[in-house]
Amino acid sequence: MKAIARSVSATRVEGMVPATIPQKMQFSLIRPGYTLRSLNLPDTRSPMPDDLLRPTVGAGVNMSARPWRLMSQTYVAFFGGVIASTVVAYLNAGRLGVDAAKRRLILLSGLAGLVVVVGVFLLLYSDAGVLSGLRVGIRVVAVLCCMAQIRWQRPMDRAFQLRGAEYGSLWGLGIAATVGGAIIEALILLLVTVVL
Repeated sequence: MKAIARSVSATRVEGMVPATIPQKMQFSLIRPGYTLRSLNLPDTRSPMPDDLLRPTVGAGVNMSARPWRLMSQTYVAFFGGVIASTVVAYLNAGRLGVDAAKRRLILLSGLAGLVVVVGVFLLLYSDAGVLSGLRVGIRVVAVLCCMAQIRWQRPMDRAFQLRGAEYGSLWGLGIAATVGGAIIEALILLLVTVVL
């Protein structure tokens, strides 16, 4: 109190009245006669202040190989066929960190798509040489198969987008898969015509 009185007298200016600082009123919600006991519970809080701020998007994903855009795979499916789109989708799923069960589904959908392509070929192929309907049917099957494969990759692709990283280029592998897949598919269809 003496220190406050000294500081007030030291800062007194003529004609001004020093302001007094009111003390805080302290009150308690605990009724008189009762005490607050603390429970000795273990601390279950995480080291992060909020679990929503914990970085989990990149957990378990190899960031050295950048994935490709999902819609770029449809170009490969349209021009290269089911085999090419399945190869690209399987490799991209590995780059995105898709779990093994969904990667197997991608392979199985590619196999099922190839069986459907052979079925469409057997239905529409004739010796007359009209192949435009056949080509359209095979491309429709390849794109539908690719859309199913994209659906299994989409959750991890969204997680990749949240990381803010850039996509890789599909030009080199996409062209190679398109040409290679189209050749392999044509050889399979040629083999089907020879056998049947």
